[in-house]
Amino acid sequence: MADTKRRSKAGKRYSPVITLAFALILFIVMTSALFSVFRHLSGNTANITPMQTEGGQPDLSNNSSEPESTEPESTEPTPPPPLPDDPVERIKAYAARNGYQFSDYPEPIVELLTKNPDTEKFVLEYPFAKDVKHEIDLSDLKDCTEVPRLYQWDQRWGYIFYGSDVAGLTACGPTCMSMVAIYLTKNTDYTPAYMMQYALDNRYYNGGTNWVFFSQGAAGLGLNAQELPLSKGKIIQQLEAGNPVVCSMGPGLFTEVGHYIVLVGVEDGKFRVNDPNSIVRSNMLWEYDDIKSQIRNLWAMSKK
Repeated sequence: MADTKRRSKAGKRYSPVITLAFALILFIVMTSALFSVFRHLSGNTANITPMQTEGGQPDLSNNSSEPESTEPESTEPTPPPPLPDDPVERIKAYAARNGYQFSDYPEPIVELLTKNPDTEKFVLEYPFAKDVKHEIDLSDLKDCTEVPRLYQWDQRWGYIFYGSDVAGLTACGPTCMSMVAIYLTKNTDYTPAYMMQYALDNRYYNGGTNWVFFSQGAAGLGLNAQELPLSKGKIIQQLEAGNPVVCSMGPGLFTEVGHYIVLVGVEDGKFRVNDPNSIVRSNMLWEYDDIKSQIRNLWAMSKK
């Protein structure tokens, strides 16, 4: 009887109600665990690239979230757009880009670029470069074996005021004298800036550089200036002797008003020219018949 009573008490202890309760608790625990695993897997899937799922197949879903790029961002600045081709618009765009006004460019400076693309740097940088003291060192020309090319709008001296305006507009004469003097004397102190001051000090400038700057001023530089007749043969004779010929030019191929150039050699019967205002014209060969009518005077230059 005692045995039967114990079994009866044990049966009551593990009744169906209690068993159901244990099962429910176990279900809740398992469900919670599965939910945590699902959330973990979902978080990892978010790091997969948009084009590929975990299984390596293309992801065709419309996922609006963009993945963070692992590529380092470029630190290179975006280059500015090119300047316009039209010279005036080019100046305006450059001025706006660098904090200047178009009105900072005098009309003759603007006109210079419209006529001569070689002067672009000189013109565009005019507002700030004109006030900079530029170092002038032509010592590399000391042993020159031919007449060096120098340009009146070179920034080292082109902003210096000479006569009525800056040298880039007015100093063709002093620049020609500088080329000739450096070549013949090997004195590299005879820069265009030096020649400008020399001309002004001796009153060789009067609305333009006077002819006496060459015919008389050459003597003060250790040079001889021989005035030549307008003769192709005479010019060639001087050039073959190593004597450059300075020409005063009237309106035509080189100028609209007046200009100085240097004849520096003969090649295939044509003249090589150093034009202090133009790289392009200095790179050309010139027929005597094309320029003779524009030559108003000329001097063969030699060392004393």
